[in-house]
Amino acid sequence: ATYRSKVDLNFKGNAALDAKLTAVGDGLAPAGTDMSFLAPGFNAVVTKGRVTVIAPAVAALSTAYNWDKFVLELTLDETFWSSYRQLNFNYDQSAPGGGALDQYFGPVEKNWKNADAIRLGFEYNVVKPLTLMAGICYEEGGAPDSTLGFELPDAGAWVFSVGARYAVTDRLDVGVSALLDVMNSRTVPATANNTQTIDGEFSGADALLITAGIQYRF
Repeated sequence: ATYRSKVDLNFKGNAALDAKLTAVGDGLAPAGTDMSFLAPGFNAVVTKGRVTVIAPAVAALSTAYNWDKFVLELTLDETFWSSYRQLNFNYDQSAPGGGALDQYFGPVEKNWKNADAIRLGFEYNVVKPLTLMAGICYEEGGAPDSTLGFELPDAGAWVFSVGARYAVTDRLDVGVSALLDVMNSRTVPATANNTQTIDGEFSGADALLITAGIQYRF
């Protein structure tokens, strides 16, 4: 059993904020928002800013069963994405004409939910120095339709992996592996998205990761 606590990642840098709204009713600003600061001739504000992004807590339960040359491994884990409530940008400069820039450019509501995953792994000791490995996993997505964004079109995914490990000596191992992440397609209608900016399908977001490593035991 393992638990990794939530970590806050603090970023700071420069932000260029641009707005060309012509009316509150265009769906890009909440009803009742005072957009008068945009006129006349508002183009952009360049200012220093800060944002905190979370690496959520993860809890996992794992077990393994050995028989002869085989090892079967099972892990169940939960990622606590429910702590990702909003993405809140803070800016040093005020908006033209007064007012905090946060009022117009943040925070961004996220309201993610916890996501579970199940991971199954196999090892086969072909001969004493050589071990072959394979794995399969299904991971849930944490982003609800209502706050899904283009910056991270989160969805559930199937993950497949294969690899090999070779014991050069009793202390030195070398290994190679390949992992394929197949993201599920996800359709979001505009009526389900609070920002009214997404109406369509995310698909083809697959990833292939190839790694090589050396392990030495002191």
